[in-house]
Amino acid sequence: MCLKAILDALKPRPTIVAWLCEESGLLAGAKCTQLVARRYYVDPRPGEPEVPADVCDAHDAPEPPETVTLDICTVSGLLPGDNCTSIVRKTYVKGQQPTTICQVCQAPVIYPAKSKRPFWVFVPELLTASGDRPAFLKRIRMAGAWGVRVFLMQSWSTVNVYPYKQAVYNGKGVILDVKSEGWKSIVRDLTQPNPEYYAALNKFLDELEDYDLGLIATIGDDCSIRNDRIQRHNYPLMGSLQTLSAEEDWPYLVPAAAKAACEYSPGGLYSTYRYKWHQAWVAKIIPLLRARTTIPLWIELDNEFSRNGWPATAKEPGAWYSMMEAAIVAAGIPKDRIVHSCVSADFDIVKANIGSGIYSQHTVVLPAPSIGHIPAALLAKTLLSGDGGFNGHSATDVDSFGKKGISAADAVALAQFIKAKGILGYEWMPRIAWRDDDCLANLNRVTDWSVAKAMIAELNK
Repeated sequence: MCLKAILDALKPRPTIVAWLCEESGLLAGAKCTQLVARRYYVDPRPGEPEVPADVCDAHDAPEPPETVTLDICTVSGLLPGDNCTSIVRKTYVKGQQPTTICQVCQAPVIYPAKSKRPFWVFVPELLTASGDRPAFLKRIRMAGAWGVRVFLMQSWSTVNVYPYKQAVYNGKGVILDVKSEGWKSIVRDLTQPNPEYYAALNKFLDELEDYDLGLIATIGDDCSIRNDRIQRHNYPLMGSLQTLSAEEDWPYLVPAAAKAACEYSPGGLYSTYRYKWHQAWVAKIIPLLRARTTIPLWIELDNEFSRNGWPATAKEPGAWYSMMEAAIVAAGIPKDRIVHSCVSADFDIVKANIGSGIYSQHTVVLPAPSIGHIPAALLAKTLLSGDGGFNGHSATDVDSFGKKGISAADAVALAQFIKAKGILGYEWMPRIAWRDDDCLANLNRVTDWSVAKAMIAELNK
């Protein structure tokens, strides 16, 4: 061996010190607690130990968190309050447990007994009325009312939500554009239910359940089709692809090609061509209402039914009315839960179909109303209604036209008349709700409940 090689072999070799985990033999990690120092050559020769390449992670698992076990209300997920009845034990990581006491499970409201005789409150556009509807409904129930009568389809209100969507043809919304008369209206498609409508309706039905109220659901409205053409064509069962008049309406369709999607249905509202669409509406809406089994339910076939210009000898209006009654019964509503109303000139058609049902006589506000046209045998099935009545004596229940509703004194005298004649009951329409807008009730306007309380107190005597 040469002298240089001998001298190189005698030189000290450079080393490093590495801290190892004594348990794993790997480079010590941040969580290792038993450490040992080991020295290694910087340039190890074959067979000499090398610095471990991996860092120990055997001690990285977190310490189990501290926990706390509590009673929890299953309704709100909060700490139980005095009125919580459904409670479970749950374990939480300390610091993440609920700290608020449940306010959801309030003490149950004790409602007063309902009126001995039917007493209803009428707000036709209650689905879209302005104001605090839940508060309004609660006041109705606390007064002792049976429930509310509401229109489920009409076209005269300032705000409407219709059961059917706008018709679409080749990607474009279909309308009627009558330039010669300066008006337009949306054309509906009776094969396309409107989800927005059913969401609004279900929300309303939830509220009726919450406040233990019944419902008279008016499923047709003659008032919507007796006035101007715009209102008539906004009514879905008149202004749809399936019900437009070929002669009067198709020429104004936009896009014009949409007439290819229209269904020929001559003869107007009472045409047999349209029966299937009226029946489809009944078959859709009534099962939905009946599914809300806690809500006492009545169905008004048509608000203020009339022949709509048909001659008194025509059979079509009466045949249509009987068809609708049969459809309602077929959908599961017994005849004694069907409400009938009409204009006085067409009472003969309604009278022939009342059977065990209820007849609603509108425009009754003053005591001792004129009801001579109602047979004595029908009085026990007659519900007097303030709908359309504006000649009361109230100094405060005044609508946007200055017409007055019923006063507390009127209410007492009318209740006495109802009892003396053996009449079924009454339906109150608070005129003040339409003080701001004749076509949209403001429920916050109804603050005086003396009429309802006075009448119910007298009816209960």
